[in-house]
Amino acid sequence: MRQIIAGALVVLIAGPAPAVAGGVPGALFGARSGADDLARSTTLAAYTTPGRGTKDRAEIMDAARGPISADLGQTVIFVVIELRTDGEWAYLHATPKNPDGSDIDWSKTRLAEDREAGIIDDQVMVLLRKTRGRWAVIDHVTGPTDVYWYTWVDTYGLPEAFFMPR
Repeated sequence: MRQIIAGALVVLIAGPAPAVAGGVPGALFGARSGADDLARSTTLAAYTTPGRGTKDRAEIMDAARGPISADLGQTVIFVVIELRTDGEWAYLHATPKNPDGSDIDWSKTRLAEDREAGIIDDQVMVLLRKTRGRWAVIDHVTGPTDVYWYTWVDTYGLPEAFFMPR
């Protein structure tokens, strides 16, 4: 699945979500019970960041490179902001760069107008899963201006701690 955020706004409110007119339950807005949070709670110590030069890091970066390069219409490398794995899932939050390390010229991408208008950022988020020994992109977003990974918490049953900055 490919996602590109263009001017989306996500508002997160602590506490239970209210019911709305017409009796629609607050759960429609993503409210979770305390039991859900407890079931998903995991410490950051359970996750690792594959080191530079490791096979796992190279495989994650190579898998993530495909859809991001396609979004931008050019080959990219990543400056990692966050990289985390539990061995089955991996999360990459990064800034794409040209292979020589220079900044992407967004005016030469299909996202040029959105970038010029300031409705997308210069970062990417990629969710990967290791299946049969290979990392595969499950979902990604190019240019998020919010905490897009939060949708992955409910969609894939992953704990928030997996995505939180160290």
